[in-house]
Amino acid sequence: FYGIMESDPVQTCLDIAFDFSAMGRYEDVIKLISGIPNQKKNKMAYYTLGYYKYLCGMDGSEDYKKAETAMLGFSYPLRFEEIAILTDVIEKTDSQCAKMLLGCLYYNKLHYEKAAELMEQIRRRRSE
Repeated sequence: FYGIMESDPVQTCLDIAFDFSAMGRYEDVIKLISGIPNQKKNKMAYYTLGYYKYLCGMDGSEDYKKAETAMLGFSYPLRFEEIAILTDVIEKTDSQCAKMLLGCLYYNKLHYEKAAELMEQIRRRRSE
């Protein structure tokens, strides 16, 4: 299934995953994202997997950790559902990468003040 996709399998699977999520089918989200070959998973795939594991009462911390070393690749969060995911990652891990991705997403959605606040947090952390 994943190998025959002409588009980026991660982005396609995230689109499908958020459709499953809207139907309350969180376990199907986990199965779908888990099936993406590891070498193709980017940060958003791991963040999404961990988030839905938490929603199902499982431990998603390992996926959040894997995201930190995963390739950034074509991680371009643009879906409103990704705001909740990245916010959860930041609350649980204080991930600078998740802050950057959420800042980009807020900027894309014209929430410039929220985006600037996150980018300023990253800048302050780097200068420490």
